[in-house]
Amino acid sequence: MKLRKVSGCADSDCPSVYVSDRGTEYQRYQLDWVIPGNIEAGEDVRILDLTELDLDLPSHDFWLFDDSMVVDLNFNPDGTLLNRDQREAPDLAQYREWRDAALAHAVPLSEWNART
Repeated sequence: MKLRKVSGCADSDCPSVYVSDRGTEYQRYQLDWVIPGNIEAGEDVRILDLTELDLDLPSHDFWLFDDSMVVDLNFNPDGTLLNRDQREAPDLAQYREWRDAALAHAVPLSEWNART
């Protein structure tokens, strides 16, 4: 299963949202070993299952910090993080719209696990 992070922020008031799909060993490792520790530490991790949805989300992963700074996350084909790039003069309204659409359809990891 592939989990692609499509939204998250630096504070604990904003949940992280991941898109699910089939994927790599690295993503399975994250789901089994990394994400549970993040949840235990207080992160609100949610899953966005796009199996039956078409939300017109971007193909790239990003973080939106304080609704004012966008950082793209770039990954290798195996799912490992390659680098991060801060966007200069991003269309913040568009990024907020993508975040809000993802959050509106995402469910907590525990609920998603119960469905699968």
